[in-house]
Amino acid sequence: MAEKRKSVNLRCGLLDFQVGECHDSIPLDPEEYVRASAEAGIQTLVFIGKDACGCAFYDSDLVKRNTAVQSDYLAQAIAAGKKYGVEIYTYFNVLLDDKLGERFPEYRMIDGAGKPVIAYDYYKILCPNSPYFGIAKERIADLLRRYEVQGIFLDITYFSPDTCHCRYCKERFEKRYGYTLPDQFERGTKELREFHEFLTESRTRLLEGLAQTIRQTRDVRILWNGSGNPRLENGADGKADILSTEFHAPDFTDGLIRVKWAQSRGMPVIMSIPYELGSWGDWSILPKENLETVVSMITANGGGCAVNHVPYPSGEFASSVNQCVKQSIKSAYDKVKALEPWLVNTESVPDVAVINSPASRRLSQWGKVFSNDSYPNSLTGAVKMLLESGRHFDVLSEKTFCANAGRYHTAILPGAACLDEETAEAVRHFVNGGGVLIASGPVGLYRNDGSRADNFLLADVLGVDLKGESEFSVDYISDIKDITEKIARDIPDNPILVHQANLKAVRVSLHENAESGASLTEPLFEATAERHVYHQHAHPARKSGFSAVVINKFGKGTCVYFAPEIFSSFQATGSPWLLKMVQNLLDSDCQSTVRVEAPVCPHVSLRQQGGNWVMHLTNVSGSRFDLSKSFLAQTIPMQNIKAHLLKKASKVYSVPEKIPLPFTTEGDETTVMIPELKSSITIVIE
Repeated sequence: MAEKRKSVNLRCGLLDFQVGECHDSIPLDPEEYVRASAEAGIQTLVFIGKDACGCAFYDSDLVKRNTAVQSDYLAQAIAAGKKYGVEIYTYFNVLLDDKLGERFPEYRMIDGAGKPVIAYDYYKILCPNSPYFGIAKERIADLLRRYEVQGIFLDITYFSPDTCHCRYCKERFEKRYGYTLPDQFERGTKELREFHEFLTESRTRLLEGLAQTIRQTRDVRILWNGSGNPRLENGADGKADILSTEFHAPDFTDGLIRVKWAQSRGMPVIMSIPYELGSWGDWSILPKENLETVVSMITANGGGCAVNHVPYPSGEFASSVNQCVKQSIKSAYDKVKALEPWLVNTESVPDVAVINSPASRRLSQWGKVFSNDSYPNSLTGAVKMLLESGRHFDVLSEKTFCANAGRYHTAILPGAACLDEETAEAVRHFVNGGGVLIASGPVGLYRNDGSRADNFLLADVLGVDLKGESEFSVDYISDIKDITEKIARDIPDNPILVHQANLKAVRVSLHENAESGASLTEPLFEATAERHVYHQHAHPARKSGFSAVVINKFGKGTCVYFAPEIFSSFQATGSPWLLKMVQNLLDSDCQSTVRVEAPVCPHVSLRQQGGNWVMHLTNVSGSRFDLSKSFLAQTIPMQNIKAHLLKKASKVYSVPEKIPLPFTTEGDETTVMIPELKSSITIVIE
């Protein structure tokens, strides 16, 4: 297994041919498809085996072949792969299966109202706690015994939201917890917490069982969708050989969180990319600028790409290859191929660590402290701030941070209401040793069971004690300039609004050596339909007597603590003033390994390859790092960019052409001048 985990091909393809049997015939020629994939630069192809409809594209006694297919597609793809030098993995949709759902309705997932679940608009989804689990293992073993594939990709291994309530889940749940599985839940209850725990354990059992079956049948690489997604983190992910999840343009922020988080776990990563506008089955091609941007971001962060290409299966436009898609993939992969010498065998240069807290994520799923699984908004807001600031950073799980904290200059804990004790100790040791911590909201104030502690788990590091929480849904940060220019630079001398945060601001008292950096200011009252001032919320009216920002020296390091949860507020509102406060802190307190100055900050990734640094800049100036459906139709070039790096350089050049770039050095810092950034650039600093 160790050998299979060393590396993966960066240029992969995906044919998840979920086209059903509603066609007289499907004219796809597997050999032509594989040949076209090779011509597009694809090294590894995940080729359809079993789809969501319950059809096989191979010969088997256990799964019926799609009736519109007249031959064994998988066998032909494997033969073509050998002919054209393309690795062939196979795709197996695990829990979606219309045919078995029709045959065994009792195996289907059931919602709390007792109704069978339809997943992704159309499909019958089966429960892994039903006898279907055994059927899935038999089918996968049969597939791998018959076909000499080099890997298997497992899709849809997770439960539909708020399910399952089938009789098999009810039996297993009652045996596990000693009471009947409720049909409905209230947030913040023990029953909902244990239901989510049960679903996680059930998925772990499914994944571990499938991985064991695969290992016992054939020596192939294993990957499953979701293993690279922090929202789906599972203890079984370590049983895979490759972590995998999806990257959907134009949601660059979410995609970057996924690839950075997956890459930090020390395993190879492949990100699946739709060729369509937004998601699978749109049938409308993504602008090539979008695809190239996504591919650039993934490979710049150490991941491989799997672009899907589903040709039209029937009708007047039916073919084996969509030539527009092929050319779009080839254009993106030609650039990757040219850069591969500087993409492989690299690791991220430690700089800023954004800590993704699984404990807070779990609490967010069921606890009352968060609203509707909103913890990811805090994580996303922090990441977006760093992207808008031209900073290089890593997204780490609590476990990964604990093992690597000493390598980083700065750590950000966004809205982590629940922390493991081990993480708290690692953060304490990190700051005490000289690190800078930026934290917000009720950090470590809640236990895993949802109960609130008497004080913050990191009260000594934050420099504060809990006095209560704000009674308002909005708060303001004021009096910044009077106290510290460090945070206040270019901030208006006006109360700064914090609203739409996923957690209420907390009221704190300061430890002896802690310094207040700003005041927490309250609105006149909580606005209602009966009592309000103007639109939305009430204006700032009085100082609460509590601090909004606290600066605490702890050991050799510093903690800057925001009592309001500014990161989720920034994610919701895009407040330039909240962003500027954090940028000011990064500029004044944090020893940055790289900082980029540009009209609109590009995405920055800094990797180490031997003794050299490799810096990637990706231009998303036509989109920004937002979540709107704003597709990149063109890239707007930027001129005269400066990159400041904490490394004394002897040579700086762009690759693959090895064109020298002008630079200056002062002490241990190098400033690189980049005359123009079009779509992306890769720079080597020796």
